[in-house]
Amino acid sequence: MRLAVPGFQVLAGTGGFFFAGLSLGAVGGVLALANVAPQESIDIYELYKAGEWGRAADLQRRMLPVNAAVTSRFGVPGLKAALDMLGYYGGPVRSPLLDLGAAERETVRDILAEAGLL
Repeated sequence: MRLAVPGFQVLAGTGGFFFAGLSLGAVGGVLALANVAPQESIDIYELYKAGEWGRAADLQRRMLPVNAAVTSRFGVPGLKAALDMLGYYGGPVRSPLLDLGAAERETVRDILAEAGLL
């Protein structure tokens, strides 16, 4: 980013490297994680800005399994299921995707609980 024109800004594109992105000069992020862990996403940002890097990194690590569940592991169906579990409206997925099965839903629930979101 040091070679970019003045005013150029970078955003982290995933919760998986949000803290690392901030550490390298990103000004924020566009995070699927923020759909299911909005306060935690804000907290990572605010802790980083306050210089509480250890706490920010700890929270980042706690959110890694959640981020993976709602992006690469279970994708949109996982995100929608997680939203429903957290009291938001995720709703059904659109074709050709399929809703998660019972075992997958239980895995997502366990991930959310382990992260302290449920």
